[in-house]
Amino acid sequence: MMKKFTAILLALVLTVFASLALAESEICVNGKGEVYVPADKAFVSVGVQLAMQNVQEAQKNVNERVNTIRAKLLEAGIDGEDVNTDNINIYAYTDFDDAGNEKTLYHVSSMLTVRVTDTDRTGEVIDIAFAAGANVLNGVTFTATETAEAEKEAMQMAVKNAREKAEILAEAAGLKITAVDKITEGYSGSFDSGLNVFDRVAVKEEASSYGATEIHAAKILVSAEVSVSYKTEEAAE
Repeated sequence: MMKKFTAILLALVLTVFASLALAESEICVNGKGEVYVPADKAFVSVGVQLAMQNVQEAQKNVNERVNTIRAKLLEAGIDGEDVNTDNINIYAYTDFDDAGNEKTLYHVSSMLTVRVTDTDRTGEVIDIAFAAGANVLNGVTFTATETAEAEKEAMQMAVKNAREKAEILAEAAGLKITAVDKITEGYSGSFDSGLNVFDRVAVKEEASSYGATEIHAAKILVSAEVSVSYKTEEAAE
């Protein structure tokens, strides 16, 4: 009789614990929101690189061409504060001539970063630089100045996305959401979406050998992520 009573008591205890565990179950999900905003600034990385046997001569030629590029950009109305040295690099390496003789060459490069406040002029800036002696374009990055409202919208979208995921999981598990237990903000910020469009087009029929650089500014991606924990209980049948 005692053994039977003990077995019944143990079963009741296990049932209570199982009910409590179910009542205290949680669903944890991540949510993400993305908003695209127009770019209003561009940063062009452009410059000169040469490889010569005489390092002083290489430096002199690179400096002269970079100074010419800067002067031409200023003549075109680009503010001097928007044209800055980004990187200078010099290193030696071994090469071979046509006869197979070993020789030491010096690679010298100097890069400028040009901030373009009128994105419609981005392609023009590249063309001015190359016409003045540039031979390297490291790329163009777009940014947006005002992203505060877009960040709020992305955050709201992230929370909504998390709720939608939680509802799907809860329904599949036979549960219903009763409350939000915890929300943790994850990554949030803005960056170039990488959707830049570059094209070379002839500006004049008689100058078909020369192509003007046409760039369509990319949208800036504003992204937000959140982690949300929801309290749940067993759904009524």
